Amino acid sequence: MIPYTFRQLQYFVAIVDHGGLSEAARVLNISQPALSAALTQLEVLLELRLLDRQPGRPVRLTRQGHPFLVEARVL
Repeated sequence: MIPYTFRQLQYFVAIVDHGGLSEAARVLNISQPALSAALTQLEVLLELRLLDRQPGRPVRLTRQGHPFLVEARVL
């Protein structure tokens, strides 16, 4: 059974595509805290850190995030 939802995958891909949570939240029309919580929940479920997040900087994929992004795009 897959431990995450397609919505969480959509959010993850949007964060990567838009370079950060603020812009992705705007495009997805949800609050930034809700998007951040969804990403954190996804990372907890997977027991992986998918993105490096530092205030004021674009997000960066981690080594574990790269293959997961490819899989998320396929799904």
